[in-house]
Amino acid sequence: MGKGTVAYSPRTRGRRLAGLLSLVGGLLLLAVLPLSSAGQRTGVKPVDKVLNTTDRTVRQVTNTVQSTTEQATGQSGSGSASTGAIRRRAATSNPQTEPPLHGTNPHGQGSGAVVDLSPSNERPLSGDPDGGDSQEDVVVGRSRGEQRADGSYHGHVTIAALFGNELLGVDSNPGQNNHGPLQGLQVILDQLCTGSSICLSLLTADSATTDSGSTNRFSVASAQAGDLAKADAVETHGNISESGSCQTSEGRSSVTNANVGNGAVTAGVAKSSSTSRGCSSGADTVDNESSVITLFGTGVPLPAAGCADGTPDTETGLPPLAPIVCNADDKGQAPAPAGVREALSVFALDSGNTSLLKALTSGSESVADADGPGTKPPGTNPPGTDPTGLPNSGTVNAGTGNPGTGNLGGNTGTGTSGAPPFDDGDGPGGSPDCSDGVDNDGDGAVDFPNDPGCASSSDDSETQGQRLAFTGADLLSLVMGGLLFVAAGLVLRRRLDLR
Repeated sequence: MGKGTVAYSPRTRGRRLAGLLSLVGGLLLLAVLPLSSAGQRTGVKPVDKVLNTTDRTVRQVTNTVQSTTEQATGQSGSGSASTGAIRRRAATSNPQTEPPLHGTNPHGQGSGAVVDLSPSNERPLSGDPDGGDSQEDVVVGRSRGEQRADGSYHGHVTIAALFGNELLGVDSNPGQNNHGPLQGLQVILDQLCTGSSICLSLLTADSATTDSGSTNRFSVASAQAGDLAKADAVETHGNISESGSCQTSEGRSSVTNANVGNGAVTAGVAKSSSTSRGCSSGADTVDNESSVITLFGTGVPLPAAGCADGTPDTETGLPPLAPIVCNADDKGQAPAPAGVREALSVFALDSGNTSLLKALTSGSESVADADGPGTKPPGTNPPGTDPTGLPNSGTVNAGTGNPGTGNLGGNTGTGTSGAPPFDDGDGPGGSPDCSDGVDNDGDGAVDFPNDPGCASSSDDSETQGQRLAFTGADLLSLVMGGLLFVAAGLVLRRRLDLR
């Protein structure tokens, strides 16, 4: 046996393995704390979703690639397992300069990024926000506020979806104000913001819906240092609202926005917006705008001159190998007022009405009712009831929680990125927080026994025990458990190394 070589008995090796597993287990427990709060409504954690969709994703990738190959070569694929995956399309004159509308119902939608293998030239596509029905393969940061066929409003934010399987998302019906998986962390960051000039936001997803509209916002990251500088990365909005005899829908999206020196230096990459307004008086309007790169408020002529000033349907790139379209625009897929605008779309191997791939950055669309707000059918969410028809005091989330108007959404206030204000004292009228009908800690649960932070209805704080938002898991217990595993692993390995 060579010098310096240590021989361990099977028992010692077993202890070393146990120590290593304890160390790894503790670190994993600590690492998944943020993710453990993400299954707020469905009870399914994101990690489980990823694992559960792996097999389906592999199968769908295989089918999509085979389907694309068959289309490109003109083969029918008769008898193959992928025949059913081939899409039947209604041809359009130019799919690249006719960006798809997602559903014809009144809605506002903004999409951060979409990747689509063998994109459909059918117009319009389905309104499913995760891209499942429209067969969009990757969707990141899609915010959508809409009015359903029964007249009620609905909101949804798709944080990330893969082959029609939503990995993370936030949903809201009338009377609800819901947030993404990192809302617990965001509440802490917003509290820090109130005492300093440094404000941060990470993976924000807010969806709030009432009887008269829905407001939805997504942001990957934002940072602001007082009035000196502000920057946003991948921000989308999808809103719809009614006021008087008019209905307004708005979709907005941007990849990067930067403002330094209170407007002295401004820059933006891939920005788009679409706003539709319908009124019973007939004063309908549609406004679509976009730009690819701007500096000091002026467009930069890249990759073509028309990309700088928002010229609709500017075609450039290397067709048919890699055509590029800036400011793709369309207003004819739904009864007016309606519009779609995509800041930048890149295609691969285009052959007329088909392409191998489409990559979209910053897409916006809007549809409004030309007759203004419609009348809801009898019995459909009447005022004073929640979506289940049960009586509602009207105090839950009332007047609080406006997604996109927190510290980092362009508002200098001290809100919590759409969450109700933090309140550790007695509620309205002196009622304890756990029986006041208000979501005081912004975790999506109201009062005892629904809020995991409430041990009884007489508690003065919904955050007792510092439980993780949505899951009810005790934060201190999880942290201590993780540290205990780490410590046990380190002790076992240390003792064995000293032998």
